Amino acid sequence: MSFVNTFYEFELKVGNYTILSETEELSQHWIDYFNEKINCERCGKQYKRKDFPFDKKTNKPKKYCCRKKYTYKINKTYKRKQYEKRFKLINNNQNILCLSCKKYKLEDEFHKYKNLIKSICKQCHSEKYKNYISPKHLEERIKNKEKRIKKENELIFCNRCRKSTKRKDFPKEPKSNKLLKYCCLINEMKERELLIKQNLKRCTACKEIKDLNKFYKTQGKCRECRKNYLINLGSTKKRHNLIKKTNDNTLVGKKLSKLFIDAKKCSVCDIDMKYEDKTLDHIIPLTKGGFHSIKNAIILCRTCNSKKSNKDFEIWLNQLNSKYIDNFYKSIKYNDNLINIKTRFEKWHQQVE
Repeated sequence: MSFVNTFYEFELKVGNYTILSETEELSQHWIDYFNEKINCERCGKQYKRKDFPFDKKTNKPKKYCCRKKYTYKINKTYKRKQYEKRFKLINNNQNILCLSCKKYKLEDEFHKYKNLIKSICKQCHSEKYKNYISPKHLEERIKNKEKRIKKENELIFCNRCRKSTKRKDFPKEPKSNKLLKYCCLINEMKERELLIKQNLKRCTACKEIKDLNKFYKTQGKCRECRKNYLINLGSTKKRHNLIKKTNDNTLVGKKLSKLFIDAKKCSVCDIDMKYEDKTLDHIIPLTKGGFHSIKNAIILCRTCNSKKSNKDFEIWLNQLNSKYIDNFYKSIKYNDNLINIKTRFEKWHQQVE
């Protein structure tokens, strides 16, 4: 022990401590203090205060005289005794006391850890940790919630009605709970349910409301539209067969794509075309002896191509205006691939004059 004073008359050594005091009475007081007996709080051993172990770094007495190992052994033996007290034989069966509900239960009703039975039974454990959430699990929940909110507020664009709606407000199928392809389909579904109650149905082809007797059971088209569809399907198959027979491999790959890219305007009506509006037309139809070749192909808009359909070359030219005929001749005039059609056009023009 040390005292901050300017002048000391007495200097004494008591065990590991040095005492500095001004008077003799004070020094005697400190001697009695250090000779006082003390018990260790952990192991219960008795020491004089001067002999109690101290820390060399801080020059202060330690809290306990014994080490942790000694206390660990004491606690271990104490715990072992408490553990063994819980076991009891009831009706020739080994039962164990649950420290939570204070009831004796069989061994199967307890969890085990390192071949030792836990202090609480399974039932009490589930009740205790029923609402417990670990911090990691809580973080995951918050992240998932943020993701879900972000996904729900995501905008979905409908390609049919050109409207954008939030995912949470986007209509869903009633049975599968999946998102519909288009947001406006929900109105059609509601209309369909109301019509079925009245024994009516709307045709998907002609869009007319008719009796259910005029429909097949599983199809959306009425019987008349179904017949027309099958006729057109047969004509498309014939068309594919004609293309295979008359094909000379000049309208394939890059050549075909170049033909579409170069055509900026329709060669009949001279209107600016987007890529979606462009269609390939056989000048002399395949059904009238034409070939699927670059020497017989031209790109027209959808309206001009549908008006032309499979008419003869000369008949089609007679139906055109003088303006459209001039536009068509300009597109043919400097095209080296369409020389045969150019000569045929000139013959027709001479006959007309």
